Amino acid sequence: MRKFKYKAIQYDVSRGRIPKLNTVRDRIDFLKPYGLNMLCFYIESTFASDTFPAVGCGDTPITKAYLGELRRICEERDILFTPIMQILGHQEKLLALDAYQHLGEIAPPDNQSSGNTFLPCSDEVKTTLFAWLDEILPFVNSPFVHVGCDEVWSFGKGLSAETINKKGPERVFADYLIAFNEFLKTRGKKLVFWADLIVDYPKTLELIPKDIIIANWGYGTHKETFEYENHHFAAQSHLASRGHQQWVCGNNMAEYICTPFQRLEDNTGIWVDLADHYGAEVFLITDWGSYDNVNSYSLSLLGDMYILMRLTLPKLTINQFLNELSIKVFENKEKQFIDSMTLMLNAQGNSDYFPERSINFCPALPGIMLDNPASQCGASRRFGCYYKKGLDLFLRDMQKAHTLMQNINISETAYPEIAEDFIMLSNRMTAVALRAQLWYDYVWDTSYRWPDSQYLKACKKRANMREEYTSRAEADKQWHKRRWHQDSLITEWHKCSKRLKAAVDTIHLLISEAGELT
Repeated sequence: MRKFKYKAIQYDVSRGRIPKLNTVRDRIDFLKPYGLNMLCFYIESTFASDTFPAVGCGDTPITKAYLGELRRICEERDILFTPIMQILGHQEKLLALDAYQHLGEIAPPDNQSSGNTFLPCSDEVKTTLFAWLDEILPFVNSPFVHVGCDEVWSFGKGLSAETINKKGPERVFADYLIAFNEFLKTRGKKLVFWADLIVDYPKTLELIPKDIIIANWGYGTHKETFEYENHHFAAQSHLASRGHQQWVCGNNMAEYICTPFQRLEDNTGIWVDLADHYGAEVFLITDWGSYDNVNSYSLSLLGDMYILMRLTLPKLTINQFLNELSIKVFENKEKQFIDSMTLMLNAQGNSDYFPERSINFCPALPGIMLDNPASQCGASRRFGCYYKKGLDLFLRDMQKAHTLMQNINISETAYPEIAEDFIMLSNRMTAVALRAQLWYDYVWDTSYRWPDSQYLKACKKRANMREEYTSRAEADKQWHKRRWHQDSLITEWHKCSKRLKAAVDTIHLLISEAGELT
């Protein structure tokens, strides 16, 4: 099995949560015994710089004082700090501001839509971004600067279309990368970028120098829809064919309400195998701020720890992992904790709960927990594939998991706050399973409204279920609030809190106190 020189975790500090420095420090300390030696911050427009003084767009920015202290924390622990900047795509917030609209691919008024990118043919863009990078480099103690370049939806579709049609997207993108590579070399840094545009335009690989590092990413499995459409795993052979250093980038699955363990296990295995076969110096564990950041950092720790252990122990099982996690948190092999976590970690990929086709499309729980049943969202449409027997089993198992977790004494644990997070996670999973029942009934009741005795009996049962769901969801919101204010800067707290409140409100709007549809 390949030994990675660098094992890294990533914080997404561009949407929702920005961790307090003590949160970063504690996460590093928790994971360092398992081989962690690099920390990455994914930064879009949240770095408070002189180059872009209007940065943050209303969110809490990352200041230079914050980054100075972060570097000190990292250096005290022999951790490399590597920024993941965005020099091409994912800058729609910044490019929507009046002062920077002229730097964007999409001109006003169409630039207000998502997906705007920097103009790749503009000398002013390059000069401006060089100055922006120069402001963050004093805080970087690693040899790398990652410049993003993933998901550049509007590349060549606006003001640069004529140039790209003339020169070709491969040449334009290669020239853009080369300019930043030459700049970073003068600063003693190596350029890393996401592989997307080489996957889309394979001939680009022939045009870029071999000292540029390619970071290939993929967060699902071979059989999932995303890989069918984007081919990142399949592209690894080509990406490694010209001798570039490689990063492989998996995902700790923290954004999915509760870790889909089978997906985590499969995804990690895919990247370990590809790294063995084609070579990779770095394994980056990404952690994304999707779904408005309603998740606890303990979920991030869980996925991070599993992957770091797996990079040393290729045959690591869920039981071995949970034994180690239990020893770490509770200082013993707490059977009730292990049994409860086994049920929860196996929930999202469990074909006894959800249809296989739905599982292969995407993890189920973010939508079931947060989306509006009365909308035409993807989660609502997928409910037509679910079956009652599976949702009944899901509820029974999550109730069992919660009961097991509640019976654990956490007063003398090594990490009482993390232990409490796992208890509250079991409450959340029970609430989600209850919400799934209410949602399923709503889907069928919108077409079945005969007031017979069986229907009225079901209405009464559903009213009781809704009351329990509401109670658990309110407890979940309070947990989320407490942990947010303890672990994170204020940033988008109100937006994320509103997301949880809206989820509860949609159930109230759909089902009255009597259990009938409103």
